[in-house]
Amino acid sequence: MGWDLLGQRIPNRLCLLLAAGGVVGLFGAAPWQWLDHLGTATGLLLLGFILFLRGVWGGGDAKFLAVIGLWRGSPGLPGWLLLAAMMGGVLAGAFWLLRHLSRRRPERCRGLPLRWLRHPGVAARIARLPYGVALGGGALLLTGG
Repeated sequence: MGWDLLGQRIPNRLCLLLAAGGVVGLFGAAPWQWLDHLGTATGLLLLGFILFLRGVWGGGDAKFLAVIGLWRGSPGLPGWLLLAAMMGGVLAGAFWLLRHLSRRRPERCRGLPLRWLRHPGVAARIARLPYGVALGGGALLLTGG
């Protein structure tokens, strides 16, 4: 999640490693559980791909969505998506506030050290929401990890 927050990038290696862990976790499971988890991951990958094609999400978010779906399966899907949506709302509010503060004149910010918000690198990062943070955060909160 830190990669997405700081660099707006979710590495392929991370997604592959997490997917491998999800498959290993299914060893010994019943065949219907394999189908459930793989089907959930496939459906979420398609959903993420559609969001990527529409420019809503990045490709890393789409892959990360599918990987977490592989781990959760359909029984854990509603709770996870609800938590991810709530975390996404909080993240969107925080990023809106940062964008709003970055546009204000320093003299109107009552002594808050906000010059760093005007840096071009920071401004570019707060322009797009790193939704992988919400996806991963929702999964971590749901598992208690």
